[in-house]
Amino acid sequence: MVLLVLFGGAAALANWAATTWVTPRRLPRLDFSGRVPQDMRTLVVVPSMLGSNDDIEALLEGLEVCFLGNRDPRVHFGLLTDLCDAHTELRDDDTERVAQVSAGIQRLIDRKNDFDVAFACDTDHERHAIVTPGAGLVPPNHYLCLKIDFLFRNRPSWDQNAAIGKTVVTTALIDRIANRLRSVLVMAAIRASFTSE
Repeated sequence: MVLLVLFGGAAALANWAATTWVTPRRLPRLDFSGRVPQDMRTLVVVPSMLGSNDDIEALLEGLEVCFLGNRDPRVHFGLLTDLCDAHTELRDDDTERVAQVSAGIQRLIDRKNDFDVAFACDTDHERHAIVTPGAGLVPPNHYLCLKIDFLFRNRPSWDQNAAIGKTVVTTALIDRIANRLRSVLVMAAIRASFTSE
């Protein structure tokens, strides 16, 4: 117990010293609102484990949203994968999993021009995305605000006192939408962003 207190005190002292003696430096400001410059080509790598077949399909679906939403030819997406730990160097189904990922990525490459607009959501349907050829991936927070604005303007049967719910980590754009709609804004628990009556 004494050691635990000593280590905790030492860590607190080290943190205090680091923030007192080391002055913060300004990070370089990079503006990629237009396009990524040629000399800053970027590879976004998603580290992941090749677990079950369902896990691999979910991984491929997430990669598909990124791939279809990317309109900058200098931004690329890739997977950094590993096989699950096992008692032997290779398990019987490892080759099958690698083949499944390879085939799935080839399917993505083959489908990239199939759609004018694509919609996606995560498995618990709390985050949504729209992908269009002109805009690429519409930022999810913008899409959320569009939904709120549309619902509040097009539901005349809703109670006039209907409120907009958000969390502390939800975009501040919702505050502006609520202000413009003259609606009450309610802070909700994390992961409970919703529109309620």
